[in-house]
Amino acid sequence: MGQIGFSICRRLLSVSLLFSFLFPIWQSTHAQTADDDQIFTLQPANDYFGNTDQHFTNGFRAAWMPSVKSVPDWVVKGASYFPLFDPAGKKRVVFSLGQSIFTPDDLSGTALLRDERPYAGWLYGGVGLVSVSDKRLDNIELNVGVLGPAS
Repeated sequence: MGQIGFSICRRLLSVSLLFSFLFPIWQSTHAQTADDDQIFTLQPANDYFGNTDQHFTNGFRAAWMPSVKSVPDWVVKGASYFPLFDPAGKKRVVFSLGQSIFTPDDLSGTALLRDERPYAGWLYGGVGLVSVSDKRLDNIELNVGVLGPAS
């Protein structure tokens, strides 16, 4: 990754970290009841934090769960067919968008490196169902996306 790319990644990382710290503060001052609240999550991940690559370079996932009251009845009824979901749990839908980027250990190589993960990427969108009760959180999600240069 060039110097410009590294600089952009650091700026994006700084903004996402700042937002992840400020959003809970804003949310707590504007909270109604748990059923009325929408939930928005940002999950940045970067090998920079662990000071190790392990072939994973960067990732990001954003997800949105509308309030419990906005879940259609047919979704709640359909959730009853999942045997692992708590029947007493409140159902929510979740929509997500994410990307994961992987690189080999040797970034200077241009030929295929044996025993190394090649440069790879995965860009995806997902939709899922969540069941929340006092004792459990159950989640099932379908992700669809693209691999390679398009990601």
